[in-house]
Amino acid sequence: MKWHPSPALPDGSFDSDRRFAADSVQLRRKGTLVWIDVPPALPVGFEFGALTSLFDEPEIAAGGTEAVIASPPTAYVLTGRGELGLQDVTTGEYLATWIDLEAREVSEGERITLAGGDERFAAPRSGLVALALTRIGR
Repeated sequence: MKWHPSPALPDGSFDSDRRFAADSVQLRRKGTLVWIDVPPALPVGFEFGALTSLFDEPEIAAGGTEAVIASPPTAYVLTGRGELGLQDVTTGEYLATWIDLEAREVSEGERITLAGGDERFAAPRSGLVALALTRIGR
């Protein structure tokens, strides 16, 4: 898995600035670039085009997942430590992007196929991470 530094924060305003899960997760968007902030981490940017319709979905969190924002079945962003998990995921092909919130690095997106139902994802790094899943196929 290849990792890249997070994009620099843009100057000026964001297109959106939304908080979820009792203010524990903050998303900001500028075009298709998204910055995710889970205190005490600094915002980390990554490419994610499906932000506009995400909502707080704590009831589908499993494993070490601390917060989930989602628009099932098309987009999910999980944050936590260790093995992250989701319940009742729709079967399909997804683009998975890992975000290391402590090192401020983003992995290259990887295509994965999910069988549906309850899914677990082993974080490729220790510490606070996020996983962005975007459905790209059936």
